Amino acid sequence: MMSEITGYSEAQLQRLTVAEVTHPQDLADETAAEAQLLAGEIRSYTLEKRYVTASGDVVWVSKSASLVRSDDGSPFNVIAQVQDITERKNHEQELLEERRRLRAAESIGHVGWWEFDVTSGVLNWSDTLLALYG
Repeated sequence: MMSEITGYSEAQLQRLTVAEVTHPQDLADETAAEAQLLAGEIRSYTLEKRYVTASGDVVWVSKSASLVRSDDGSPFNVIAQVQDITERKNHEQELLEERRRLRAAESIGHVGWWEFDVTSGVLNWSDTLLALYG
């Protein structure tokens, strides 16, 4: 439920626009997707975006939206499903930071890694080890 995700009451959400709860950096992508949807260029869209909560915090969501048209083909209603993915996005960011630290440590220590997939025959090297051995 949007009120649980954003911290706004249902009454507050009814008075707010999508632009008012969407993180400013994500508004252009959503506006473009909605314009394509209303123009009939796409039937639905899914995007990852941020909402600014009632307390000012930021939550990540995955939003899927589809347009329902009336009998005459005009836009009638947009049906959207929103899922809180904040925890997943936080884990992704932590993983990226750990990878950055590992690459820095490899470079500083002049060490690296390699792995060989016996099933596919693919050999992978870290950038540092590849630089050391050419």
